[in-house]
Amino acid sequence: MISLIIIFQSTLFGIVLLTHKGKKRVSNCLLASFLLLLAIQFGLILLHNVYVIARLYDIMNVFGLLYGPLLYLYSASLIYRNFMFKPKFLLHFVPPAIVLATWFFNLTFRPYTQIIMYLLIVSYIGYSIYSILKYRKVLKNTRTVQPTDLKWLQWMLIVFAIILCFDLVEYLIHEIKVVFGITLVHIMVLIMVNWIFYIGLKQPQIFQGVRTRDLQISDEINQNKVRHSIIEEAKEEELYKIIELFETEKPFTNLGVSLSSLAKQLGMSDRRLSQILNHHFQKNFMTFINDYRIDFAKYRLENPLDSKETIMEVMYDVGFNSKSSFNTLFKKNTGLTPSEYKKKFSS
Repeated sequence: MISLIIIFQSTLFGIVLLTHKGKKRVSNCLLASFLLLLAIQFGLILLHNVYVIARLYDIMNVFGLLYGPLLYLYSASLIYRNFMFKPKFLLHFVPPAIVLATWFFNLTFRPYTQIIMYLLIVSYIGYSIYSILKYRKVLKNTRTVQPTDLKWLQWMLIVFAIILCFDLVEYLIHEIKVVFGITLVHIMVLIMVNWIFYIGLKQPQIFQGVRTRDLQISDEINQNKVRHSIIEEAKEEELYKIIELFETEKPFTNLGVSLSSLAKQLGMSDRRLSQILNHHFQKNFMTFINDYRIDFAKYRLENPLDSKETIMEVMYDVGFNSKSSFNTLFKKNTGLTPSEYKKKFSS
């Protein structure tokens, strides 16, 4: 029954993703491929339990070798803006193609293919998680959106890694059965499939990915590639332009404000603005913007537009769209929650 549920849900979600017409077409196709592969693999396992299929476990390695590249490419498609599937990506699928060819010619290289499969999946998962963590650093330096959009993906990768560990234990030692003869691997896969559907497909639409340019700027900041000796001191007119823009036009109230859009308003390059924020104000882009937002929120709570103005209205007006983020940053800045702050000044 567990196998049937996994097959049904994976197939259903895969078809929904393949037929959905939207901006993330490539991402949807990659995730759909992953889910449909799961459905096919569990279908073969179910058939094997009913009709013993010779050499089934040799072809199972093909599925294992496909999961890693698909998860990595899916992660990349969410991280990078305008991601496109390139011919060079086909190189990732050479190992499973070789194993499939040897299977057709009735050759077997077990347990070597099994070991290679586990090593490759771990490598792909590890690099995917590394890319997500790097993406968060880029967001802090170039965006104001809190870097939490891909936490679901990071946890999905971790769950898949745990499934892999249990699968390895079952391969080397013995099946780990929970209740009614159901293996722990099956339970974990079922949880993962539902996790993908419930969390992954409900991501906010404001996520747009990062540009190659954003990565370069972030690398310069985080890895100190730009030597201090070649960084010009911020000129008085540059600082004046930034402060004047923030005091008069309040660009921080725009939820979608980015390093690029702000640099364009100021008539300077992305790199130059990033240098000034990090080396003169000692803040990354996200912190700089959010500090202005909190200061403006404090002013609004001290001087409400009318007696019926709510904290949520203030939150949206100053540029936040997440109540938890607003409350956390506000308390960190003032030592009080927005409600406590408002009550203090209203009394």
